[in-house]
Amino acid sequence: MLRDTNSEFSVGLFVLLAFFALLFVTIQTTTLNFSQSNSSYNLNASFTDINGLSTKAPVRIAGVKIGEVTEITLNPETYQADVKLVIYSDMTKIPTDSVISIFTEGVVGSKFAAIDPGFETDMLKDNDLIAKTKPSYAIEQVINEAIAMFATKE
Repeated sequence: MLRDTNSEFSVGLFVLLAFFALLFVTIQTTTLNFSQSNSSYNLNASFTDINGLSTKAPVRIAGVKIGEVTEITLNPETYQADVKLVIYSDMTKIPTDSVISIFTEGVVGSKFAAIDPGFETDMLKDNDLIAKTKPSYAIEQVINEAIAMFATKE
């Protein structure tokens, strides 16, 4: 009887530890942000093509995640995609002449926004517009351009 209780306790403890380990790994690998948002600020950008960029997509500088996409809407006047971003820390200053682009992680990975900082001394402030944008290129566009380039060489 005592042996059954010990084995049940051991199995229960193992299941509980496995659950917490799974919970820890899940939290570490998701895009949830548990940092303080009182020091964050918002930026805006307009793209001609976002090609699969979604909300919660990371915003990176030099590969380091500094924020995320919070909202994507279609501008009814310009027919461009208006993207709102949140930068997690107001200590991350972004020059006004910076360029924002949309890239894919790997060949068929998820999309993210990458900011290439400029050299201006003026910095973007809350709700400013990043004027220089580069649209996302679909893999089909790249393949078609490569085929066209090889076809013209013949």
